[in-house]
Amino acid sequence: MRLRNKIGKILIFIGLLSVIAGLLYGGWNYYRGIRAGKESASILLRVQKNIEVVEDKKDDKKADYELSPEMEMPTIEIDGNNYIGVIIIPDLDLELPVMADWSYPKLDITPCRYKGSAYLNNLILMSHDYPQHFGYTYRLEKGAKATFIDISGNRFEYELVNTEELWPTDVDILEKESDDYDLTIFACIYNGKMRTVGRFKRIK
Repeated sequence: MRLRNKIGKILIFIGLLSVIAGLLYGGWNYYRGIRAGKESASILLRVQKNIEVVEDKKDDKKADYELSPEMEMPTIEIDGNNYIGVIIIPDLDLELPVMADWSYPKLDITPCRYKGSAYLNNLILMSHDYPQHFGYTYRLEKGAKATFIDISGNRFEYELVNTEELWPTDVDILEKESDDYDLTIFACIYNGKMRTVGRFKRIK
């Protein structure tokens, strides 16, 4: 009887530790998200100031990327990091700068390009699970719109085709299936156990 009571107390103690750990992680993640949102907003203003305005031309002159889709996406440097443009997702009330390449420290600042190019219609963007970034991707409904504006001011309009959840090990699926879509965004969810993915087709 005493052994059973002892085991019960140990299990309760372990349960309390798990709850406390979960609350601490949630609080820390919330703080990081708020901080990332503020940094993104500050950088967004600086990126927007550097985006060239592309005016509609009656002579139908093609943009540089249309003539050379394989060209590198232009970047601007801010605080030692390169940015390729801005992503806008109205249904999530998001307007965010996008870094040209990714690392875990960079993801603490803004969403980043995982790979691909808007010019080749295979752009993949990633972020942490912050609500201020792509953390609420799973809330998007089919038909939701997104806009990517590159540093040269070219606008790329997209429409959501579907959302899905993938295991972190499903890299091949993420990349291979992205060939069928023009824009893919993803973020980790459930403490990094899964990835929520949004697939978009470009609106011509």
